[in-house]
Amino acid sequence: MRTWVDASTLIALDRAAEVLILRALVPRVSITEEVRSEVFTGRESEALRNALGAWIEVVSDKRDLRPWIRRGLGSGEASLLATPMADRLVLDDAAARAMAHAEGRDAVGLLGLLLAGVRTGKLRRSRALQILRQVVQHGFYVASPLFDKIAQELGER
Repeated sequence: MRTWVDASTLIALDRAAEVLILRALVPRVSITEEVRSEVFTGRESEALRNALGAWIEVVSDKRDLRPWIRRGLGSGEASLLATPMADRLVLDDAAARAMAHAEGRDAVGLLGLLLAGVRTGKLRRSRALQILRQVVQHGFYVASPLFDKIAQELGER
């Protein structure tokens, strides 16, 4: 079983200089060619570049993405939904995650991944909260009520 990660998760963690935390949470990350082309544009950090081929693998598979693209997804999200059903997905696009759940897929977003890291003991609450603040500070959108709910769950009063 693979864990497939979307572009927005990789970009958000990279912009916040936290991409290496992903390795602690998911030792082996899989991405599609479509996600690779969105993330690896020459603006990524050295840490992310070095991860490619080491613990981030690009898996090429030419599947028909049209069913998901017709429903409004971009090619990156669509390519993740075209992966094997038993695999886990990390999708930050709400529509893509809803489609994944409707198909019976195991899917979380970046925030869910941080919470899972805390629940499994891979990440301290304070560290997860720090990462949450950093990704938001660097442009990752989290609605205020959701931010407050996650921050409260991570122990901020």
